[in-house]
Amino acid sequence: MPVKIDPNNPNNVVLDINESSVSGGGLTENIMGKNISNQDYELISNGINAQAKIIDIKNTGKTENINSVIQMTYEVQIPNKLYYTLTKEAPMSMQAFELAKGFIGKNVPAKVHPNDNNKVGLEFRPLSM
Repeated sequence: MPVKIDPNNPNNVVLDINESSVSGGGLTENIMGKNISNQDYELISNGINAQAKIIDIKNTGKTENINSVIQMTYEVQIPNKLYYTLTKEAPMSMQAFELAKGFIGKNVPAKVHPNDNNKVGLEFRPLSM
């Protein structure tokens, strides 16, 4: 399978930017929503640091490329700005879905596209204290 490796952090490996992927030995889950292009991915990966509180995660019952399509609702907080809520769908493996469910009610690191606040990358690892 083709992968992309973040040159600034080789622990961030993505199988397909339009889908989720397990990276860092299964300890981190990077989620990029549907319809995010390579250019968007690059901008998000170098975008605005933020955090996201995971509100809800559920299986839609749909599939895409053998993965379940998951609907996720989360609040995004960009430093010194208001919170806003997004609900997005993304295909991910059941293993990734189970991992992500463990973060409901918790904050995770996020990167926000500098020109489009609706494009957000989430990293499922505990937020550094």
